Amino acid sequence: MVAATLLLIALQIPGDVRPIAGTIVTPSGVPVAGATVIAHPAGHPEVETMSRSDGTFVLHAPVGASLLLVVSAQGFADSTVRLRGTDALPLEIRLSPRGITETITVSATTDLLRVTTPVSATVVDRESLASSAALTIDDQLRSIPGFSLFRRSSSRVANPTTQGVTLRGLAASGASRTAVFADGVSLNDPFGGWVYWDRIPAAAIDRIEVARGGSSDLHGSDALGGAIRISTSNSAGARLWLDGGSHGTARLSAYGGREFAEWTLLGALETSTSDGFIVVAPESRGSIDVPAFAEYTSGAASLSAPIAGIDLGIRGSYFTEDRGNGTPFQSNATIVRHVTGSARGAAWGGAWAFHASRTSQDYDQTFSAVSADRASERPTTVQHVDVASSGAGLEWIRGGDRYGALVSLTMRQVDADLFQGPVSGEMTLTPARQRTGAASIQGSLQPYDRLTVGLGVRTEAWQSERRDAGDDRTLWRVLPRASVAWKLTDEMSLRTAIHRAYRAPTINELYRPFRVGNVITNENDELGPEESLGLEGALFARRGPTAVRLAAFWTRLTDAIVNVTLESNPSLIVRQRQNAGRIRSAGVELEADVRPTRHFSFTASAAWIDSVFTGGAGLDGLRVPQVPEWQVSAGVQGTWTRASLSLDWQFIGEQFDDDRNEFPLDSSSMFNGRAAWRVRRTIELFAAVENMLDQEQDVGRTPIRTIGIPRTARVGLRWTH
Repeated sequence: MVAATLLLIALQIPGDVRPIAGTIVTPSGVPVAGATVIAHPAGHPEVETMSRSDGTFVLHAPVGASLLLVVSAQGFADSTVRLRGTDALPLEIRLSPRGITETITVSATTDLLRVTTPVSATVVDRESLASSAALTIDDQLRSIPGFSLFRRSSSRVANPTTQGVTLRGLAASGASRTAVFADGVSLNDPFGGWVYWDRIPAAAIDRIEVARGGSSDLHGSDALGGAIRISTSNSAGARLWLDGGSHGTARLSAYGGREFAEWTLLGALETSTSDGFIVVAPESRGSIDVPAFAEYTSGAASLSAPIAGIDLGIRGSYFTEDRGNGTPFQSNATIVRHVTGSARGAAWGGAWAFHASRTSQDYDQTFSAVSADRASERPTTVQHVDVASSGAGLEWIRGGDRYGALVSLTMRQVDADLFQGPVSGEMTLTPARQRTGAASIQGSLQPYDRLTVGLGVRTEAWQSERRDAGDDRTLWRVLPRASVAWKLTDEMSLRTAIHRAYRAPTINELYRPFRVGNVITNENDELGPEESLGLEGALFARRGPTAVRLAAFWTRLTDAIVNVTLESNPSLIVRQRQNAGRIRSAGVELEADVRPTRHFSFTASAAWIDSVFTGGAGLDGLRVPQVPEWQVSAGVQGTWTRASLSLDWQFIGEQFDDDRNEFPLDSSSMFNGRAAWRVRRTIELFAAVENMLDQEQDVGRTPIRTIGIPRTARVGLRWTH
């Protein structure tokens, strides 16, 4: 009956346009009414429609034009479909449940504006990622206002323990204050909270969403500063990337998906190697300094099928990497094994989803003391960590024309065995365990056409203990959030939000000391959680091909975990992690996007962040380490039938590497460029250059100055089927 109705409508369409018909359903096949369907025909104005009560839709697009369909509905993740003239119709588009959020799309397609809503969330799509001059995900995200890592160094040469993500100036230590997910599964290291950015093969990534502002009500402890959600492809097809260039860099990344009857098999693989570069600044280098190299392999596979009205799936992944940290003895290595089982279905007028996961991980690290003339090193400590993490979650979501509701339950347990000791001495064992359990309720209501109200609350219990001592600590937190979005006119809207968030100390912070250069940072098993209260507001305006968004925020972080300096002399600096007091972070973010023609686009963003200590540990009035006051970026892109060109510029203002503000890191800037030629519809050849002007960038002071990536060029090939 549905097919007959679509055909009848199609027969009434004029000859210069073609009908695009389809049905929008949940993962279990339940029709989704009121979904918005927007078609972006290449070289033509966009066309919009909504799905009917039975989930069907029809819109009319110019004959011969390729299409990008974007489907959105309350309570479901957006779905993007690329449609060619030869694709079979009608379509069936399945929407997956997700948390309640609004987004901004960053697209490499010049027909789409980057800034489309007033909220502080940005979505970077697959084409934008693939066409970036930067090689790694963390480098690609540096153009997003407020995004930074604990140090400026790229993940391709940095120790992974420095890859803690922060948003909006909530830094002060290496721990990540942002939750990072891949297809709903946490990527934050269960032991230390940092992120292995290379765990997800680049060819498999469909989009990345960066939501700024505390969201512990939805994502729990790790989301003190916000959340980053990586979504991988779940459709049939194949992609292959091959690239390589400076510093012995080479990468192969591949993705493939195929459907067998009702079964869907997906797989991805990536392997990369790099000789790296010497990270110590030229004025301090000695014979002991060698390039910081890295090599890794990551793979993932999944199998899913609908059985008895329920979508079942299983996914497994494996990741291994080896890194040299700049001297012959200092190195680290990691192995991560992960498996997730999931089920999705329909119940009580909505959709439910369940997942359970298990992660096993090994981490090894070596440390040394380097002589003052950097001609020799003395091995000091070795560490080995075995980690086992288990988690499960259940959520139910229901959406309508004017409301959305989400109820979720989650739990996780992390067991870690930390072995550490002198190189030639006896190792000591610290067995630790952490448990969390949480319940969350989210709601979105649209009482009027121009007004949307969002409410959310989460209650979470956290428990931490040493398994050999039997002493445990347990705490409860209630984390509310509220937001109001008001559409002032058709071209202007306003949004405000207030939220509470928290972050519990990781096992790493409680029990593991570490050394970087001549800086030793000690553990502290008395650490408690840090908590924040945040306010934000954003104004969005759009006129023709131009869009601008201005956001302001204020956050107070209490009991902030800080690497506090206890002793400092030229040969040795001793620090300890402490709940050192309060941090106040306030700032303004600006994003602008201009698309004057279908061939050119111009984007710009800026963030001014004033992040300072306001109490505790004698740090009042000092700036929070690792937070630049200014971040600015700008880019231009040209896209034609066969060729594409892009150029971007990034600026990072002065910041400090320590709590006492004794070790400044100078401001720095970088130009990156990329050029590509499409040999065939499915094959693209490209060349990219990072840091085109070879500008030297301060990364850290340990207290020896370390520097970032020099000029780096690579060439490659992208194949898509």
